[in-house]
Amino acid sequence: MRKIGNQLRSLPDIPVLHQLLSQAMEKKGQKIQVNWRSAANLQFILDITCPLKGGSTQWQLYSERSGQRKLLCTYASHDILLIYKQITTAFAEETNSFSQSEQVKRAEQFSDGEMKEHKDPKDTKEAPNLVISQISQITKVASAPPRETDAQIIKEIKEEPQQSPQQIDNKLKKASDVERAMSAQKKPPAAIPQKKIPSSGKFDSLPVTELVRAITMDQATGHLTLKYRYETGEIFFRDGAPYMAHLGDLIGDDAVVELLTWKSGEFTFDALSTEKRRNVDATVQTLLDQAKRLGPIYQKLRKAGFSASCTFKPHDPNLTKAAFQEMVQPDCPLNLGFVARVYKSIHGEPSLAEISQRNEISLEQTLTALDHLVAAGVVDISVPSPANRKLKLVPKPIDGAAIQSVMMSLRREETGLFIYPAMLYFLEEEFFRSYRARGALSIFIIEMKEIVTIDGTTKKRVLPNEALVDAVSRIGQAKRHMDLLGHYNAFDYAMILPTTKSAGSKIFADRLYKKLTEKPLAGMAGKQVSIVFGAASIPEDFRDLAALLGGAELALQYAIENHLPTTIFAQIQALVK
Repeated sequence: MRKIGNQLRSLPDIPVLHQLLSQAMEKKGQKIQVNWRSAANLQFILDITCPLKGGSTQWQLYSERSGQRKLLCTYASHDILLIYKQITTAFAEETNSFSQSEQVKRAEQFSDGEMKEHKDPKDTKEAPNLVISQISQITKVASAPPRETDAQIIKEIKEEPQQSPQQIDNKLKKASDVERAMSAQKKPPAAIPQKKIPSSGKFDSLPVTELVRAITMDQATGHLTLKYRYETGEIFFRDGAPYMAHLGDLIGDDAVVELLTWKSGEFTFDALSTEKRRNVDATVQTLLDQAKRLGPIYQKLRKAGFSASCTFKPHDPNLTKAAFQEMVQPDCPLNLGFVARVYKSIHGEPSLAEISQRNEISLEQTLTALDHLVAAGVVDISVPSPANRKLKLVPKPIDGAAIQSVMMSLRREETGLFIYPAMLYFLEEEFFRSYRARGALSIFIIEMKEIVTIDGTTKKRVLPNEALVDAVSRIGQAKRHMDLLGHYNAFDYAMILPTTKSAGSKIFADRLYKKLTEKPLAGMAGKQVSIVFGAASIPEDFRDLAALLGGAELALQYAIENHLPTTIFAQIQALVK
């Protein structure tokens, strides 16, 4: 099986998982593999595979230590939120386990080191006593109040002649460490003042250079949009550092530099928006310094009509070499041959970015050469009319954090399923959609309970969380991507089945029942579990949403009373008054 790999910077969030799912579905049968490292440098590997012949996409999360790979979780589903919950839970558990094992390992190494340091090769019998003595001395120093001077400590140590010079050094070191720790507690570091970044404004009141400095000082994360007339530029910041930018054909550092030279315009700053791609490499100070140097050149070109959407063309395409040298050589700021090379690359009315790319030279050199060529009358700036101006499609960044926040607020934390009100909302939306399209819609109501006998009385109680998570996982592997599973009332569950008729819902319910009962749920071996389905459909059984839910509840009640695993409303319709 072919693998397609990628290195991530951290644990993938919901937008990244969406992208991985899309890649897997586009490249069915190929294994998409991504990996990242935790803060403790623990390697994690996520494999995603979409089957060639249909079925749910398979997700497998591994951790790797010393070349040995360990499977943390496996899940088959298209439900990104459930997958995100599974991955984050497994990641947190493995990270905590790794941290605890590392602490134990360091403690053992420290203990072994102490034993070796104080072991007397001539008398091994006394070594344990030396270690115990050393530990008691360190404990005594650590628990004692801080001394004013090291001389007092040395005096106390000299009163104990049985200690070695090494022990004295260790004791001094431990006491100094304690004093520094207590001093740090007494004088906590002052909090860094946070500045308020305005959400919008104009460069007349807040220059763009000062705005960028404020974002950097505040270590803010967000999306800065700058507009002047019909030009729009964007800079994305993460922790105060720009990491993605574009302005017309310019991208990365070059786009930031030109934006920093703008004197007029307006801006908006969205503190929640983020962007995953990176094309800015330089630091903020480097970009500000470059913008300061290039500012006068940009201002001269703008007075001549230059903008980000402008192109350049020769003033006289038939200009001879001798005439070119005569016009360009006076006060030429760069090597004449270099400027001639830039001039020769101006064909087809290229933009500033295209000229820089053709000559593989920096933006600063390109601008300096073009400014001189324009001033010498050899090159003209071509200003497109609004009607003929090239339009640039810029994909709108998707705020993954905002989507994740909203979607997780609609889910119950312990199961990852939609809460009852959210499930009703999605059911209503699907009902209206199917009504407009004259399509079918079915719904299951599912009871999953543990059967117990207490004082001779048989009762049903809620499944333990471990068994419930297992049941949700099995249902997620069997359902379609469009099917939606959520909570119903207090302790039951419901599944919305778009484009599914009554007969199809019965077949699917029987398949889910088999999936849930073919082996015991997690933690339920030797215990009795009751799993019952009740279903109803639109438009075969009902025409409105309230009657649909009532019919599904009635089918569930009939199945429970008659000890049936599944019942659809069509089977009991003749019994209804």
